[in-house]
Amino acid sequence: MNLPRHLLAHALLAAGLLAAPLLANAAPPAASAHAPMHDMPGMAPAPDARALPTARVAVTDAWVRWLPAGLPMGGYFSLRNLGRQPLQLVGATSPSYRMVMLHESISRGGMERMVHVDQVSIAPGQGVHFAPGGYHLMLMHAASTVQPGTRVRIDLQFAGHAPYPVEFTVRPAAAH
Repeated sequence: MNLPRHLLAHALLAAGLLAAPLLANAAPPAASAHAPMHDMPGMAPAPDARALPTARVAVTDAWVRWLPAGLPMGGYFSLRNLGRQPLQLVGATSPSYRMVMLHESISRGGMERMVHVDQVSIAPGQGVHFAPGGYHLMLMHAASTVQPGTRVRIDLQFAGHAPYPVEFTVRPAAAH
């Protein structure tokens, strides 16, 4: 079978994307779905995170509220911008979770609900708290090794900066 190169490249890319969730917990970090793709026809190489500057931040009180039965977990922490420029937290990834999203709990008309947040801006010298009832990381599809008392790495992603790794302590469901 002679397929044009661009069709073959698209087929390989689709197969890789479909297989990524299956391999997410089995592959070592260097070979994970977060590794850049190189030499794919029609695909620009991903930017090398080592070439990006590291955000000047302080992260304290980083913890995860563990929930049983595969339920989504919440990630909480305090973040302070130590730099001279505004920062935008635009996402996060973790080898311990297949999906990490920025969320905020909001109250409207007496009803509380969670909404997805595209970014959280932090002015120079200012901070923001990710806490129950406010901003938080929504952590979905945990690895089986995530249990109370363990530690997990979550890489915070700031616009224009290299991923910023943070160790979070996993606490029992009743923790505050």
